[in-house]
Amino acid sequence: MAPSGREYLFGWATEDGPGDPRYECLWALDPASERSAFEAFVDLVMARWERHPELHVYHFAPYEPAAMKRLMGRYATRENEIDRMLRAGLFVDLHAVVKQAMRASVEEYSIKKLEALYGFERAADLDDAGVNLRIVQRALELEETGAIAAEVRRVVAAYNRDDCVSALRLYRWLEGCAPVLSREERPSRGLPSVKDSLARPSPSATARRAVSWTRCSTASLGTP
Repeated sequence: MAPSGREYLFGWATEDGPGDPRYECLWALDPASERSAFEAFVDLVMARWERHPELHVYHFAPYEPAAMKRLMGRYATRENEIDRMLRAGLFVDLHAVVKQAMRASVEEYSIKKLEALYGFERAADLDDAGVNLRIVQRALELEETGAIAAEVRRVVAAYNRDDCVSALRLYRWLEGCAPVLSREERPSRGLPSVKDSLARPSPSATARRAVSWTRCSTASLGTP
């Protein structure tokens, strides 16, 4: 990771009714903007949760909740809100759901390998995104964030948008599979259905959320 371990881009997708999901993001290239972005995101989720009590935050792999706890500790802010989210089980790890509930003909249960199953096609070129992610990471390591060009930010945000929307599409696909899988009997294997793995009533269209953060790490480019 970069020396700061900075969460340099907060991205999320929401869908309020039919149509393309709405993607939003906040850049955080210094400590002040990282704190501000973290607080803004937490406040956004809390406000939406108040309007839609059945809301969940869908993500892929356990990075996001860990990052929330880390940022809460780093800046000593939004402790009560994060505690409420975690205690309520607001975060749903779709990677864990897939691994527990399904057997898929893929090499590994990464979101990019699973995308063929639910027909998601990325808009951002992965090789191009990788190059630009490394540019951002290098600039953070050298503390030269002013040198990050607008085009670099555009490519990285496009990659992050794909991650967020893909997580939303995966959730939708799993939701569609749940009625079928929940009818299957699997006592010998003890595998829970997708419905049981989600362990919550399906949220309304106005409450669905998929979230992904691209992080400052040379070991991983965005979500797996």
